[in-house]
Formats: sequence, structure tokens, C-alpha cells
Amino acid sequence: MGESLSTPNLEKTINNGFNNDLEFGICSIQGYRSTMEDTFFSAVNIGEDKNLSLFGVCDGHGGKEISSYISENFLSFLEKNENFQLKKYEEALRETFLNLDKSLLEKEVYENLLKYSKDDRKIEEENFDKIAKEVISTEVNITEEDLSQMKAFKNLFDPRNLEDCNVAYFCGSTACVVLFGENDIYIANAGDSRCLLIKNNGEIIIKSTDHKCNNPDEKKRIEQAEGFIEGGRLKGCLDVSRGFGDLEYKNNEWLRPEDQMITANPEIICFPTKDVDYVIIGCDGFFEPSNDDSINSKIAKIICEKLNEKKKNDGKKISDVVSLIVDDLVKVETNDTEKKSNSPISSDNITGIVIKIYEEGKKIKKVERKKIKKEEKKKNKKDEEINTSKNEKNDEKEKENVKKEGEKKEGEKKEEEKKDEEKKEGDKKEEEKKEGDKKEEEKKEEGDKKEGDKKEEGDKKEEGKKEGDKKEGDKKEEEKKEDKNEVEKKEEEKQKEEKKEGDKKEEGKKEEEKKKEEKKDEEKQEEEKKEEEKIEAEKKEEEKKEEKKEEVKKDEEKKDEDKIEKKEDDKIDENKKEEEKKEEDS
Repeated sequence: MGESLSTPNLEKTINNGFNNDLEFGICSIQGYRSTMEDTFFSAVNIGEDKNLSLFGVCDGHGGKEISSYISENFLSFLEKNENFQLKKYEEALRETFLNLDKSLLEKEVYENLLKYSKDDRKIEEENFDKIAKEVISTEVNITEEDLSQMKAFKNLFDPRNLEDCNVAYFCGSTACVVLFGENDIYIANAGDSRCLLIKNNGEIIIKSTDHKCNNPDEKKRIEQAEGFIEGGRLKGCLDVSRGFGDLEYKNNEWLRPEDQMITANPEIICFPTKDVDYVIIGCDGFFEPSNDDSINSKIAKIICEKLNEKKKNDGKKISDVVSLIVDDLVKVETNDTEKKSNSPISSDNITGIVIKIYEEGKKIKKVERKKIKKEEKKKNKKDEEINTSKNEKNDEKEKENVKKEGEKKEGEKKEEEKKDEEKKEGDKKEEEKKEGDKKEEEKKEEGDKKEGDKKEEGDKKEEGKKEGDKKEGDKKEEEKKEDKNEVEKKEEEKQKEEKKEGDKKEEGKKEEEKKKEEKKDEEKQEEEKKEEEKIEAEKKEEEKKEEKKEEVKKDEEKKDEDKIEKKEDDKIDENKKEEEKKEEDS
């Protein structure tokens, strides 16, 4: 299932839309999974007559490359299909599933798959580096060189780093697609994503099949393709038996794509649109716990109740209702939900689509359309204002920093100019003084020589004193500058030390959370092991009962044989006595 986060990523992807025949809402969230591997797609007013609509949910595993590729390309493959253009929608959907899966073998396609997971790989790299630093700080015998070798080893055996790598061999995706035709709804499903068709009162009319390895038909196909099931999973790895990608299970050249261990061949259901009020599509995380049959009825009931409330309050969108279900699954408290326990219902990615079908002949009014468009514009404008406000704040902060930096440089520049000005002024005064002394000396040259010598000696002393004062002033200024630099340096080192301490505490907290998650995983594995042992014990008990029944059956058969043998012996004895009697009579 993949690594889990200690706290969920609650950022939601929301989408709403409508046309004359239907209205829909979508909500998707990463939740507790370390990466987001769910994708979805929606398109209204498609086809030659612009009267068809298409929706789909894809649930990736082993990475999001395949689910992203399917969502991005499903519509274009469908529209190019000849049967789609001929309005043979069942054949068109089946061929689109199989053709999309086949395209994963094309070099041009698989060379571009890694673009979808570029950001996730960067996050994974950063997480490894963080954990590595934590390990070095806590483990005495682990060095940076050891961790560097571990990282190199990990990258060496990561198939995504291999030349000419096709990630479609070791990752895949389920898909549940719904096409609204002129008069019918077509459900095409491969994997354990799910679709429900429901009435306005919450009654479930149709439910798609979850394709698990233990399903009798799926198990039969897997075994005929020389596969085996271990622990409810194909070869102990995959628990879904249909989907896109996972090409390592589709390489039997003697079998058709429909007959491989894993197949993209969808199960298709066709049902009249007029008998349906709502359609629900979701990944397996949306229907948790997936092994509880009552969850379908629960979700159907919630959606019908909330959407009937929506009629009274047109401000709510369908995506708001889907979002409530998502919040409930990850235990997020809102005004519309009851207080929940700390344990989440779903630790998977969660994606749900709800579609409301308008009654036959009931078209959305222009006034309502304008109202919805107005609301959408209002929401978009509000989002734009929020983003603009954030950008302006960031710009103001950047300008403030630039301004402070400029003021600092300007201050330093003025300080330097002031020093240069003072130095020039001192030089000028010194020059003027020398010139005055020279003139005075010339004027008094003819005077008393002794007086002149005395004056000259005094001038020299005065000049030496001024030169000493000047040097002392320069030295003090230099010391002041050095003290300022030292204070700034100490402040910078203090900030670095505080940041380092904060990072260390954060990493310690994450490591502690990781250990708790690992402990939970171990407990879960232990429970699964006990369950398997219980099943095995029950199986052995059943075999013993069968053996006992067989022994009883054999004993009964032996008794029957003994009875028959005795009857035959009695008959022989009787015949013998009859013969003897005849001989005596004769």
C-alpha cells in the first residue's frame, strides 16, 4: 500500500461543473499516504452531437505514472475510436481500455512516463537525506560514507534510474470510467475502484464489481495463465486482478490481453439513464472499510440527504457534499460532522465523484446557469484576490528587505565618504598650515636665527603630535569597525546554531513519529499473521472433518461388502444343504 504520513496532507483538489443533463462535484485528497497516486478526469458535451459526458477515477499503485497517463489520455483515445464514432459505446470503451494499456509498450510513451513522478522523487530524495542526518547523529557506528554507499546502492537498484526503463512493468493503476450516452449509462471498470447507481431515496440500483484475486472468475483466469495466489494476492504482491500497467504480469505471448494474469479488459454495465438519480464513482479509499458491504448504503444515504438539503440552500455545491465524506474518512472535524475518534477510517488516497442527473425533460434554466456562473466568477475572483494579496505581501516583504539592504549599504557608503572627507579636510588644513609656516619662516628669515631654530623645533613637535593623534584616531575607528563585524558574526552564528537545534528537534520528532507508525505496522502485520493462522487452523480442521467423513464412509462401505459376502456365503451353504438333501432323497 505504500508508506504513510504521521499526519495527513489535507490539501484538497476540488472541481464542479454542469450541463443541460447533469451536475457534478469532485473532491480528491492525499490523506495519510506519503505520495498522491489518485487521479481523475471529467468532460461534458463531448461526441459528435456534444451530448455525451465522461467521468473517471484512477487509483495508482507503485507510483502515479500510470494513473496520470490514463487520466490525461483516456478522452483522446476514446474520441479517435471508430466504434465511438459509430455510437457503439460498449465496444468503444473496451477497446479504449485495451489500446491505452497496449500503448504503454511504445518507447515514445514509456520514455515520458517519469515526468509524472518527478516531484515525488525529489521529495523522496530529500526525505532520505533528512533520515540520513538523523541516523549519523544518533548511531555511533554509522558514518556519512556508509550512508552515501547505502544511497548509491538504493539508486543502483531503483528501476527508475535504469537506462531505457519502462516503469509500466512495476507500477499500475485501476480505473472506473462512466460514459453518459444518449439514453444509457455505461460503466467500465478494471480493478477495485467502484461505481454506484442510486435512486433519490438512497436505494442502490447497480454496483460495479471489485476485481480481487480471490474472486472465483478472476482466480480461474490467473491460474489458467500459470499464475498463483498467495495471501489473497497475485504471487503475494498485487491484490487487484485487473488494471493498467503491471506489464510483468502480462508477458505470456501465447495468451490474448484479456486472458493474462492481470488484464486491462474492463467489466462493462449498461443501464437506462431515466431510472437513475445519482452516480457515485470513487477509489477504494473512498469506500473504506471496503470489506464492509454496508458502507455503500451509508455513503448513498449521506449523499442523498445532503443533496436534498442543497435544494433548500443553493449556495452549496456537490463537491461540498463529497468533501464532507472525505473529511469523515480522515477524521477531520467540521461544523457538519460529529466529533470523531483519533483513528482515521481510511489511510489511503481518497477521490470521489458525485453526479446528479436531471429529470427527463428538465433542463437547467438560464437564470440558474447565470447564478452558478456568477458564483463561480465570484469564487474565482475571491481566490484571485487572496493570491494577489499573498503576492503583494511577498513583494512588500521583498521590497522591505531590499530597502533595508540598500539603507545598510548607503550607511556604509556615507561612513566611508565621511572618513574620506575628514581625511581630505585634515590634509588641506595641514597643507595650509605648512604654507603659512613657510611664509612666516621666509618673513622672519632675516630675524634672530636662534628664535627661528626654536620656532622650527616647536613646529616639528606640533606636527609629530598631530600625526600621532591622527594615527590614534584611525586605529580607534578600525577597532570600532572590527568590533561591529565581530558582533554581527556572533549574531549570525547564534542564529545558525538556533536553526540547527530547531532542525534537530524537528527531525527527532519525525523519527519518533516514524517509529510509532512502524510499531503500528508491526501490530497490523501481527494481527494479519494471527488471522492467517486462524484461517489455516480452520482449514486443517475442515480437512480433518473431511478425512473423518471419508473413514466413516469407507467403514460403511466395508460393512456393506461384509453383509453382501455373508449373504453370498449363506446362499452357498443353503444351496449345499439343498444338494445334500436331494442326494439323501435319491
